[in-house]
Amino acid sequence: MGSPPLSRSPERGAEQEARCGAEEGRSGPGSPRAALWTLCGGLLLALASPPGVFPYAGLLSLPGLVLLFRGVQERVSLWALYGAGVLFFGWLGWSLRFVSFGGYLAIPLLGGLYFVLLGLAWRGFRGAWGNPLLLGLLWMGLEYLRGHMPGIPYPLGQVVHSVAGLGLFRAPARWIGEAGLGGLYGLLAASILALFGRRGQGRIRAGDLSLRWGMGGLLGVLVVFGASWGLLSGVGTAPRGRIQVALCQVPTPVYPDQEGYDARRGVQARIREFAAFVERHREEWKGSALLVFPESAFPFTLSSGRATRLAEDLIARLRPGAPLLIGAGRQGEPVFPGQKFPPRFNSALLFTPGGRLLGQVDKRWLVPLGETLPGLNLLSPESRDAVLGVLEGWVGPFLPSLSPGEGTGLLQLGEPGGKVPKAFSDPLRLAVGICFENAFPEAFLVPGAPADLLVVLSNEAWYRGGATLDQMLALSRLRAVEAGRPLLRSTVDGWTTWFRASGAMGAKLPPGKEGVLLAQVPLGGDAAPGLAWGPWFGRFGLGLLVLGWIAFVCGRKPGEGGVSS
Repeated sequence: MGSPPLSRSPERGAEQEARCGAEEGRSGPGSPRAALWTLCGGLLLALASPPGVFPYAGLLSLPGLVLLFRGVQERVSLWALYGAGVLFFGWLGWSLRFVSFGGYLAIPLLGGLYFVLLGLAWRGFRGAWGNPLLLGLLWMGLEYLRGHMPGIPYPLGQVVHSVAGLGLFRAPARWIGEAGLGGLYGLLAASILALFGRRGQGRIRAGDLSLRWGMGGLLGVLVVFGASWGLLSGVGTAPRGRIQVALCQVPTPVYPDQEGYDARRGVQARIREFAAFVERHREEWKGSALLVFPESAFPFTLSSGRATRLAEDLIARLRPGAPLLIGAGRQGEPVFPGQKFPPRFNSALLFTPGGRLLGQVDKRWLVPLGETLPGLNLLSPESRDAVLGVLEGWVGPFLPSLSPGEGTGLLQLGEPGGKVPKAFSDPLRLAVGICFENAFPEAFLVPGAPADLLVVLSNEAWYRGGATLDQMLALSRLRAVEAGRPLLRSTVDGWTTWFRASGAMGAKLPPGKEGVLLAQVPLGGDAAPGLAWGPWFGRFGLGLLVLGWIAFVCGRKPGEGGVSS
């Protein structure tokens, strides 16, 4: 028996593809049947996305990805791929229609192009490197791309989020991060496609390498999942200490039809509401080492040194009884005389129980079109001011004009030699992310030693209880696993909860209800490398995507002329 040829001409390859398609009863590229299966794949991916249409619906993402990959592999019409993307992104972003219906429409209309890009990259590689497992790596790059697209990232609803609640599937993120986990899940789907997607009349074609690739890929992926799950089960079981943290949920109506909405509510009213909340719950959180309030919970903007002193006086008068971490607006100093729109930041402030400001961090990853405009902060301060002046007349007071922060998200609770939580001799290091930053592993990387705790302050009232809340939970779960550290979530009308280092979720408060969640958080153990390593897997996949696009545009197939198929 002869071995498969090491190379083939483009003409012979085309003949083999046509013959294989006929033998397998395929519908052929561009046919309605192939397009239908591709659209079904997009629909299954949508139905599987958090929270899922029924328990364990997340597992639908695997057959959905297989069907999508089959369409890509068979060079289905690009319009079919675009339609599958529209279905997927349209379902994911549905709860964003309350924020801006025009913005919601842009998500599926632009998001469908990502699936088209996957098809183009595959066609660029298809000549000689048509290994079906390559689809998994291209998928890894695609998910990383849409989560980090300059100016318009949309990291919500990555396919691997649909199974993040299952320990078996999230475990590898501890070592390879969210991006690597997405690639591993893609390889699993590609291996299944290689095993079962090349059958013709109930048997595998003689000489076809798909069976070998499929079996090898499936075995390798399952070994990684199983081994990681076994190792993750022991994470956090022997903490070096515990602290009690009070996670506060402060529901704030943001739409006119919601109870308690008042567009004329001024600073004094917000101060009274904040003081009343502290008074109602002071005894409840007594003994806590840290109080955590959500994004934008502080009642006024810190616009000057005097405003900062007023904030410290307010906290001192309220006597919260523990260090307090809270989200607040902050305005920087004008960059040039007469600047109409000085830098404004979305910040997190850490106060001592006596009211002294220990530190602050500013949000670095801003929501496109919600907090900033693509490219706005690349302009000079004078040009930026002029552009915002023109837009103010069109948009009104809700102008997306925030500036990105600098530095890291590191805050330290306590001082060397000073008062720190019981059983700890060094300051407790907090890696703080604000709302949208929850989606980026890089936001929680801090200089020096790893953080002891990850904290997310978020205002999720805009989604009105939609599926985006569950997508935010999936992101937080993976951040905890990647870092090997507990993660705390305090939200406005979202899911206020916390995650252990293994990704297991603790108790949670229902959205829309005022309350305080007391969490006994274990600390210690080995930090995980996934937070730092994960993005590199994504960049590798993105590099493969770019190579595929270049090959497609240039019209020649990588590896042609002697490279094994």
